[in-house]
Amino acid sequence: MSINKNSLLTNHKSFFDHYQNVKNEVKGLLTFHPKEWISAFRSNSKYPLFVRGDIDGFVSLFMNNISTLLAIILSLQPILGDKIVYSKILPGTGLAMLWGNFYYVYMARKLAFKEKRGNVCAMPYGICTPGAFAFIYVIISPTYYGCISTHDKAYCQELAWYVALASNFLTGVVLLLLCVFGEFIRKNTPSIALLSSISGIGYAILALNEYLPIAEAPMVGFIPFTIVMLGYFGGVTYGPLPVAFVALVAGTVLGWATSLNQSSIVHEAVHLLFRQFDNGNGILSLAEIDRAIVYWHPEFGTNRQAMIRAFKAADTNGTGFIEFKEFRRFLDLLYYYNQLSDLF
Repeated sequence: MSINKNSLLTNHKSFFDHYQNVKNEVKGLLTFHPKEWISAFRSNSKYPLFVRGDIDGFVSLFMNNISTLLAIILSLQPILGDKIVYSKILPGTGLAMLWGNFYYVYMARKLAFKEKRGNVCAMPYGICTPGAFAFIYVIISPTYYGCISTHDKAYCQELAWYVALASNFLTGVVLLLLCVFGEFIRKNTPSIALLSSISGIGYAILALNEYLPIAEAPMVGFIPFTIVMLGYFGGVTYGPLPVAFVALVAGTVLGWATSLNQSSIVHEAVHLLFRQFDNGNGILSLAEIDRAIVYWHPEFGTNRQAMIRAFKAADTNGTGFIEFKEFRRFLDLLYYYNQLSDLF
């Protein structure tokens, strides 16, 4: 009897403690303390706002976000058009990343002062790559292509844009409602259960998908790869230069030095391919490209949706045809969209 009583008391205390933690987290989340913000950014030699390693962190974060952002732009341009992408999405993304990183710095400073530690680092804030492409290909794209058969293009672009906004807002609401239970879930859920899905996505999309091009061109890829591994995991420094910057420069130099990147060869190959696709009038229709890829170059991929999206994105003049100056961009986009279709 006493054992059951003690068990009930323990469970009651655990629930009460969790309730108090949730209450405090909600209160802290919804309360703004101007003095706390000011004090968090005050100068203190023990807790510096900026250290040398921040340069490397900034370069790495910048390269990661800019590559994801470029991929998002290429994916959204054929669907939403330049006006929405460049006048709404990009400015909003920039403001969100600025505020997010600023807030993370505040949280890190607050923790440093609270625990009297000078080695607290702000977690980098950026675009969630899997989440971004999930939104594009699960929400935005189906909305747009489901609408375009019965409505005009401008209306469908606006509809897809508003649906994306509503979905993003609801996602934020759900996250806010559930974030107060984060600590409880973390304490009561095995780490392997939480990390397995993240590690699987990270390995399949972020790691393996990026490593394959390195293995494809080892003379160019492995030296920057080694620089990154030694710099980030081996503690090797490259003077005042950030690790990511050194790897980027080394890869660029090796790419041109080993003839992997030769503008004349690339231009000649594109020109020969264009003439093979062309029926003699100097421009390519979607039907010409479709026929050429299906019969002569299936290695470019036979995903028709990827082909249509690449065609529309490359047709910058809006004429419904691809000129030679647009053909290189079409090939790049076709490869990119086929890669995305394989991933999602």
